[in-house]
Amino acid sequence: MKNKKEETKIKFKFPFLSLAFFALVVLGLGIVFQTFFIREKGKVSGQQDQKIGADLLSLAEKLGRDTGYFVDPNTGRATFISAERKELSLSVSKLEKLSPQKVSQQFLREYGAYFGVQKPEKELKMVRESEDKMKMTHVVYGQRYKKIPVFGGEIQIHLDKNLSVASANGRIAPDIKVSVRPKISQEKAEKKARKLWKDQFDTEEAETLSTEKMIFSKELVENKKGGRNYLVWKIELFKKDIFQHEFYFINARNGKLLRQITGRQTLNRRIGDCSLGSCVLDYLFLGYTYGRSEGQPVRGANPWYGGTDVDDLYNLTGSMNSFISTRFSLNGGNNQGGIGDGTNSAYTNTDGFTYIDYSSVGICPNAFFDDYYIAFCQGYETTDIVGHEYGHAINFFSVLDGSGNPSGLIYANESGALNESHSDVMGEALEYYRNGSSDWLIGEDLPGGASRSMSDPASLGYPDRFNSSSLYCGTSDGGGVHTNSSVPNHAAYLMAAGGSFNGCSISAIGREKEKKIAYRAYNVYMTTSSNFNSAYNAFNSACNDLYGAGSSDCTQVKKALQAVQMDKSGYCNGDAGSVSSCAAPVISGVESGVTYSSSVTPTFSHGTATLNGASFSSGTAISTNGDYTLVVSNDYGESATAQFTVRLISTDTPTLAYNKKKSAKKRINIIVSGVSLSKKKGVKVRFGGRKTTIARVRKLGDSTLVSVNVKYGKWPTGSYDFSLTYNQKIKKTRLTGNASASGLLTIQ
Repeated sequence: MKNKKEETKIKFKFPFLSLAFFALVVLGLGIVFQTFFIREKGKVSGQQDQKIGADLLSLAEKLGRDTGYFVDPNTGRATFISAERKELSLSVSKLEKLSPQKVSQQFLREYGAYFGVQKPEKELKMVRESEDKMKMTHVVYGQRYKKIPVFGGEIQIHLDKNLSVASANGRIAPDIKVSVRPKISQEKAEKKARKLWKDQFDTEEAETLSTEKMIFSKELVENKKGGRNYLVWKIELFKKDIFQHEFYFINARNGKLLRQITGRQTLNRRIGDCSLGSCVLDYLFLGYTYGRSEGQPVRGANPWYGGTDVDDLYNLTGSMNSFISTRFSLNGGNNQGGIGDGTNSAYTNTDGFTYIDYSSVGICPNAFFDDYYIAFCQGYETTDIVGHEYGHAINFFSVLDGSGNPSGLIYANESGALNESHSDVMGEALEYYRNGSSDWLIGEDLPGGASRSMSDPASLGYPDRFNSSSLYCGTSDGGGVHTNSSVPNHAAYLMAAGGSFNGCSISAIGREKEKKIAYRAYNVYMTTSSNFNSAYNAFNSACNDLYGAGSSDCTQVKKALQAVQMDKSGYCNGDAGSVSSCAAPVISGVESGVTYSSSVTPTFSHGTATLNGASFSSGTAISTNGDYTLVVSNDYGESATAQFTVRLISTDTPTLAYNKKKSAKKRINIIVSGVSLSKKKGVKVRFGGRKTTIARVRKLGDSTLVSVNVKYGKWPTGSYDFSLTYNQKIKKTRLTGNASASGLLTIQ
């Protein structure tokens, strides 16, 4: 008798998709999956030099020392405030009873304006309160505009066990001014989305999972200055049997598509086998059982294709479940026993599909996660790829949206790149857990070889830092989610393994600490719209929680992030050449040993500076005579020094007309500041190395007037440098020195 369990099929078939869909995928026409890879590539802190508003300057005064904050260069608003080694000042004496929510609300009243929140009670809604193993409480708020959710707008308040505020972070859409009355009905918006769905996937069949009226901020999602805010209908369409899941943001005023973001990015293991053209589970056919559910025996090689994909995925998901349980005390990707969403699949299920090449056209070769299951093309069930896709599930269930629902980091632009990086890190972590080693390569066991390198991204054509010209700034690949993920990937490698990069030297903290910090950074401190700057703060905060602010480990974490410039604005925002904050500072505008005849304006790449012992700001002009020592230091004790002199020199005759007569002569008066001479003896003046005759030398306070007769006949046209040397004894003091000025005289 046939085993009843083995006769059970999953209740759906997988019709083939049209070749039109395949063409769209290949050409990259806006269809982006939250997959393992894509074949096409296309410290803003208050302690740094940023142009911020007066309100943020007042924040710096309010916070005082041993505190920090970050500013979004696009909005000029804070995205992170931290007490670092003390408590944030907060007026709680009038609160009748302290609680996480009441303290958080008081914080928002006092500090919300720095984030751009003017009326917290109207603009924010509390969506979650949770306590972690370190007894810290995290209160999350979603942004609202006239009671309508703002996509990606969230603020988190983090409290110590004594209910003092340790830090706060988040990003909100600033200065929203849009009508909240849609001109396009919900029905018309869904119709538009379905038309787009049909055009892309060649089928009208799709389930509408959700429809919601929202505010969509391009500046918030795309992290580019000047992006507008729109009233939209967010339409979520899904069809399981063709592995498609999309979010359409339809402009509620004109019905046009504003943005499309894919929903595909996963222990009761249920490993479906799709090699028969439809996906089946524990299905006995011609002596072979296709698919494998929890507790079932090894299936062996597939009789049609020879692979052990089903068993490989079964074993690897089991290893992943053990790994996250051991390292993070996590009960499945959703922390409820599996990766199910409770609607389409039970929370305790871990659904995976193999051989999807044979049930759908245009998807392979690839692998992906889609809200409650993971799916793999033939041969893609390798250790790091399975860990990668399962990592998407962890992120999806850990990062909630502004309404408190599972979301994960928005799968677009910088937040999407962080999402991908999180999965790459999880993939390598699983590989290390199973094998005791890993090579920091993503997909190296696939037929086409590695697609990304975490240790040396540039070797495979990917950006290794945030201001790299290899950074992708276009709209394909979801705004560069796969390409740009190599920046945080590289930071993770430098944390774990150490090394010298971009002028910085990082000591390894080891894989175990790096994994713990990364997990806490993503699962405690990130919001759906977190960008690279947000991640910089998240990793530093997570390390401070785990190993202590100012510890050696956290110093190395900070340096690794700064080495890849995640504290900078980035190449796509015009920052193409800034020096890493952990590198030795670079001074421009002045050089040691040089005497300047006009005012100078020294600048420096980063750090704090003193000029002759007094605090000095980059870009400040020096127009007073004197000898100067400029010292610029970074946070790690490395410094740059420039010692120079300013001697202002001027003349009453800056230009002369060319004269072909050899006897042509002109008296020129020059004032040399900072030098006091009273006689001609011992004074020599030259223009362009040519001798002149001193006519008169007269003292003018702390300056000297030098009158010279210049025979300039037949001098070639051009500019002539001025030089003065003196060696004379005045009373018992001998004065010696020199002064020079470039191009003081021009013959034209």
